[in-house]
Amino acid sequence: NQIIEVLSDEDGIQSQKVMIDTGREIFFNVVVPSSKKLEAIKTLNKYELPRRADRGYGEVFKDAGMIPTNAEERAKGLAALEGEVERQLKLIDGILDAQVQVVVPQESALRTTREQQPETTASVTIKFMPAAGGSKPVDESVVKRIVANGVEKLVPERVEVLMMPAAPPAKRDVKADGPRRAGIWGWPIKTLNMMAMGMALLVFLLCVGLVYMQTRLRVVRGRLIRLQGEIAKARRKPATETNQQPAA
Repeated sequence: NQIIEVLSDEDGIQSQKVMIDTGREIFFNVVVPSSKKLEAIKTLNKYELPRRADRGYGEVFKDAGMIPTNAEERAKGLAALEGEVERQLKLIDGILDAQVQVVVPQESALRTTREQQPETTASVTIKFMPAAGGSKPVDESVVKRIVANGVEKLVPERVEVLMMPAAPPAKRDVKADGPRRAGIWGWPIKTLNMMAMGMALLVFLLCVGLVYMQTRLRVVRGRLIRLQGEIAKARRKPATETNQQPAA
């Protein structure tokens, strides 16, 4: 849905979503007109779409088969934790994408004091859409608290945040874009010209038909008048012959 909205808002490209069911998984393809393919690819690359799927606990452990090793279990758990934090950050309006990397060092029995134990750290990279005036949708301090609250033994001071603004939508040049998108519903000018020629031809044919019908009506009316005159003469002729006969 996000891809369809971006294509429609940015370039006016009408697209539709097609579901593909493989039996095990369901995918969706976005179909655009062949004439708009390159334009759609440029727009999607600009906004880095489609984005990678979220990788929370449900996605990471979905295909778990044989009993994993401790290292595999730890890696999967860490990846799932990062995915859950990323999912929370993406819920904030204005954040386009978020990547979280958490480093949780293994505890060692040889390190007895707290100072000897390495601390958990995290780095966050956020891509956001600037609001009016170029402001950020959320402050770095808020991001640090969100990440720290989602990771055990992590404090906000050990979270590094990098926020990158996305490129704002390019303003359309009305003069340059007009010849290409002029007309109703953004149809090309060539299509509109053909439609106009077709309508003009239709009007011309209607006018020719109207003139023909008027001409035929005049001819029929003239014949009707002549026929009425002949009928009237035929009716007067017997009466005249009767008056001219001599009396017996």
